Amino acid sequence: APGLPRVWPGTVTVTGPGVHDDVHVGASGTYSVTVPAGTYTVAGHSPFYESGTELCQAARVATVTSGRSTKADVLCQMR
Repeated sequence: APGLPRVWPGTVTVTGPGVHDDVHVGASGTYSVTVPAGTYTVAGHSPFYESGTELCQAARVATVTSGRSTKADVLCQMR
């Protein structure tokens, strides 16, 4: 339905202190990456959104604390 989130496979890029990782996102829409503690920007793209040419951003930066997990959803806004 319009307005409801859809899951798309693609690539998520995690960038922070000494880190620039491209992570594959499968059909489930989930991804996982291990990084040191710090603050990271998260962006992604999918071949199903604007032919993979547009970058989609996470709503906020991801702050990772040592020994903990953090969640960062990357959302693309439909035009």
